[in-house]
Amino acid sequence: MEQLDTLFSLKQSYEADFEKNNETLFRVEEAINQSLKEATNLFHGVLSRREKAEATRNALAVMTRYKFLFQLPINIDRNIKNEDVDVIINDYARALNLFGKTEVSVFKKILEEVEVKIINIRMNLKSKLHQMPTTLKQQKKIIRNLVALNDNGDPGWEAIIHMKQYIIDRIKASYQQFITEEQENETPNKNNRHPHNKHKRNISLSQQIESQNTEPKKVLCIDEIATVISDYFPDLWKLGQNYFVGDLAIKPDCSHEFDFKEMILDIIVTVSDIYRTIMLPTTTTNTYSPVPIIWLPHCLKQIRSVFSVLMALDLPNEALNKISSVIFDLRLHCLNILFKQASEQIIQLKTTETWKLDFHSKQGTISQLPNDFYKIIMEAMNLAKEYVIRNERRETALVDNDTAKNELQLLVHKCFWNFSQVLEQVGLNADTNCSSTTIMSLGGSSVTGFKLQNELVWEQKLLVTISNSHYTRNVML
Repeated sequence: MEQLDTLFSLKQSYEADFEKNNETLFRVEEAINQSLKEATNLFHGVLSRREKAEATRNALAVMTRYKFLFQLPINIDRNIKNEDVDVIINDYARALNLFGKTEVSVFKKILEEVEVKIINIRMNLKSKLHQMPTTLKQQKKIIRNLVALNDNGDPGWEAIIHMKQYIIDRIKASYQQFITEEQENETPNKNNRHPHNKHKRNISLSQQIESQNTEPKKVLCIDEIATVISDYFPDLWKLGQNYFVGDLAIKPDCSHEFDFKEMILDIIVTVSDIYRTIMLPTTTTNTYSPVPIIWLPHCLKQIRSVFSVLMALDLPNEALNKISSVIFDLRLHCLNILFKQASEQIIQLKTTETWKLDFHSKQGTISQLPNDFYKIIMEAMNLAKEYVIRNERRETALVDNDTAKNELQLLVHKCFWNFSQVLEQVGLNADTNCSSTTIMSLGGSSVTGFKLQNELVWEQKLLVTISNSHYTRNVML
């Protein structure tokens, strides 16, 4: 009963509170409902503005995209004037990515206009690619630009072909110019093909080499060919290597490897044949006057420079052997010419004998002939050692070659044979005159032993000649 009374008391309290506060609760409920309504309206307003913003942003993006396309032809023309090919490539790639598959006729028309301009750019780049001379760096850049502009050809291989042809044309042009000038000069020199020998017969070899002034046409031809090889051939080789290893941003055609090898050999064989024709008189096709002896060391140096350029590129042995063979033959030719020139100078000693005598306690009285002979031989030997016998990298040593050794022995034997003939002719020639003959000792004072007179008698000359022979054999040899 107590619990029932408690419940009844609570009920009475609740009813009294409800009657007392009913108006306030209604106001709170109304405020809450109003707040909920306002919040809902605000939320829908934000959503609406967001949708409008996205629509506006999309519209602006579309307008920007279309503006880029519509202005692309003008931008391409401006970039062509500024030579900004990289910018053109980027814009062209972007246009294809955005509108390449469009079906809108207006866009397709603009893309066709852009494509026409790109075709013209490709043609201009190909024209620059074919223009020579140019550097390897420029060619690689042009090739990459053509590839980026979707060129349908093989710009890398085209560059190789044109560079090879340019080198061949330059080499042949130099040779043709030499032939033309040689033919023009052939008629005046028809009856005297070696006029320089006549005037330089009694000039020493070293003096002739030091007297180089104006280069003959054939030497200029040799120099020009060497310059062409050193300036352009390395770029051709490197361009080919870059092409076949795929460094030119294009997939290489491996079927061209054999063709490239033939190109390299063609250039080297052409150079070798021209050098042989110009410098080696044993060549069957050589109908021109030989290179003057004073220019042979220079020519040998030029060919060696070509060989050094080729060796630095790590070319196949087949190619290197072509030039190496020319160098060996030219060295042998230079050796032959040097000693033949010395042999001719030795023959002329018979005309320069003045019978100025020196007395040697052991060898007797000698003239200047042995010393003159020794100077000529040593000069030829020193020049041969400096320019010919000394072999450089990958060159065949002459001293290890049987042909070269036999040739050298014959040449030296010829010099000594000629000197023996000079001694015989001078000693047995009773008509040789000598005025104011004196006999000098090694100390420089006059000695007696011959009857001094204006002219030596035949017996005295014969005795001096015998002493000359003994002195040459016992002292100089």
